[in-house]
Amino acid sequence: MQINSRLKGKVDLSGVVQQTLFEGHQALAQLAGRNDAEQAAWLRQALANNLADEVRKLHAGKRDVGRERSLHDALDQSAVAI
Repeated sequence: MQINSRLKGKVDLSGVVQQTLFEGHQALAQLAGRNDAEQAAWLRQALANNLADEVRKLHAGKRDVGRERSLHDALDQSAVAI
């Protein structure tokens, strides 16, 4: 999966993977009758859902990544104003 470069430093990808594996462990009984391909598909879908949840959290309210400004740009604007 590719993640937007603006989000790379904000999303703990390792944590998302760990959460997904934990959910897979919790669902072992549910996944027991499935073959390896079906289990892998379940894990991929769970990973996609967990990643989407993390990205959605970043766009909520004060944490909206779209509202962030580059410190360098802010300093340049400040210097121009002076």
